[in-house]
Amino acid sequence: MFVGVLGVATLAIAALRLAHPDILPGVSVEGIELGGTDDEEARERLAPLVEARTTDRVTMRFDQHTFELEPADVGFEVDVPATIERARRPGRTGSFVSRSWDHVEALWRQVPVGLVERVDEGRLEAWVASIAAEVDAAPFPGAIDADPDTLAVTTRPPAEGAEVDQDATTELIRTALESPGPDAVDLPVTILPARIDPAQVEQVAVTARAALVEPLVLTAVGSEVVIEPGDLARLLELREVAESSPDQDERWRVELGVPVTAVEELFGERAARFEVAPVDATFAVDRAPPVTLDDKADTSWTARDVDVPVVPSQTGRSFDASLAAAQIADVLADGRHQAELRLRIVEPELTTEEARALGIDQLLGTFTTYHSACSRCRVTNIQRLADMVDGAIVEPGEQFSVNQISGERTCSKGFVPAGMILNGELVDACGGGVSQFGTTAFNAAFFAALPIDQYKAHSWFISRYPMGREATLNLPSPDIDVRWTNDTGHGILVRTSYTATSITVSLYGHNGGRTVRAIHGEPTRYRGFSTRYRENKALPPGAERRIQSGAQGFDVTVVRVIEQDGDELDRESFFTRYVPITQIVERNSDTAPPPPSPAPSPSPTEPASDGGTSDGDTTDGDTSDGG
Repeated sequence: MFVGVLGVATLAIAALRLAHPDILPGVSVEGIELGGTDDEEARERLAPLVEARTTDRVTMRFDQHTFELEPADVGFEVDVPATIERARRPGRTGSFVSRSWDHVEALWRQVPVGLVERVDEGRLEAWVASIAAEVDAAPFPGAIDADPDTLAVTTRPPAEGAEVDQDATTELIRTALESPGPDAVDLPVTILPARIDPAQVEQVAVTARAALVEPLVLTAVGSEVVIEPGDLARLLELREVAESSPDQDERWRVELGVPVTAVEELFGERAARFEVAPVDATFAVDRAPPVTLDDKADTSWTARDVDVPVVPSQTGRSFDASLAAAQIADVLADGRHQAELRLRIVEPELTTEEARALGIDQLLGTFTTYHSACSRCRVTNIQRLADMVDGAIVEPGEQFSVNQISGERTCSKGFVPAGMILNGELVDACGGGVSQFGTTAFNAAFFAALPIDQYKAHSWFISRYPMGREATLNLPSPDIDVRWTNDTGHGILVRTSYTATSITVSLYGHNGGRTVRAIHGEPTRYRGFSTRYRENKALPPGAERRIQSGAQGFDVTVVRVIEQDGDELDRESFFTRYVPITQIVERNSDTAPPPPSPAPSPSPTEPASDGGTSDGDTTDGDTSDGG
């Protein structure tokens, strides 16, 4: 009999399951019956609820503030497919018995199911933070207002502050979004009590009134600024100050304050009166060295001791609005109307102590090259570059660079057009001719026994320079420069000097007295030059003119030997390959006209007259190299 009853029950349950192929009867979402519906019908029934939920505003109020939140503002949405899936779970999850019993209970039981809702947590957090930024306010300490015209001083009393509880606000919004209908709630705010006694504000007002009785006079570095009461009124404010008590509780007071921005605006251009530039320490050594080295062949040089006194540095002074603001507030609070203006101390880039610590007491190396006095443009450029480099200080481990010091050598910096080698030809360019300074600087470093990091010899051999021991300069090409590194462990001072016919570069420092020998090899691998012709119709037909002489190219090697106390420290080869100088000739290739016919012989009775023309030979048009 039991087996029969079980069988009947099983058949009944199976019949119920077949009768409930979709959502079970009694399943509802917030009062909307979904029992027996398929997905599409369930979506249609839920649509009004979803529309209402995603458009219901949340209104939050505090004091005079009102904030309206649209659900979309924080990314709120209803996941309809997930909600329908949740409604399908009764009768389809759990054990066979529990699933079967769900079908039986569906005959009389109601099963409420909630919406699946989501909110963008990042956007919700940002929205709450935005309203907190608008509402949050520290307790108001009070204020004083000084009228620049009447000099009357009035006060505003202290007041409470407010602070939004952002965590509570977030939860309140989330709950409101998940409940039906629009919501109007109070914004969770903590009231912060006033922390200043009104009597303190009145006392600051008394100080401000006394400050406006007469002008404020500030003096410094021989200058004076008078601030009239009307201008003082624009500077005054009440300032709140926190103080820590012995029990670590924070206590607050108010005082007379002066804002920095107001001082900056008031002083304006008058601040320049108090500017005193700092003066760097310098070295009292003549620009021209005590000895001259100008050998172009084999030679040697030993660093020698010299006296290089240090000229002390001087600190500077600079107007500082923050210092001035604090001082003005202090002076007025003390009831004074005259003061020596407090200025910011400006340290020089090289102090006396730093200069002495460089240990400069030797002439490490020097070199002099010569030029013609008549090439004024070229000489102007050489001397201009010398003046820019003179006085440079190279710290231990630092690299010296001619190009870095001068930057691009433009006419706006005082350079003028002069000759330089460009594409195998001598042309005029602004700053031309400074390669002679490059050669001089290179040789000074060569004989100072310094590591030469970068140099490039001229493409042509120029006889006024040491063969294979010379360098050119160019900008903006970064790789055509004279660079060396200070590896001596002491500072190096660069000094330059010149005459109408010479340029000298000298390096002062300390290297222990090293000796440098220059050993020149013989030129090898001579190469002949070519001739380039240019057509110039300005010349007479058949005439030609040489505008650049040619010269052979060749290779040469110079060896630098560095010694100290008789021991060889280093030996380095400097190889140079000079290219031939192309001969350039201008000509007019048109055929020359035939010579004129001879004049008839005069009759014996006719006096002879000279009907010939003078010889038109032209002079050689060679130009000197401007390197």
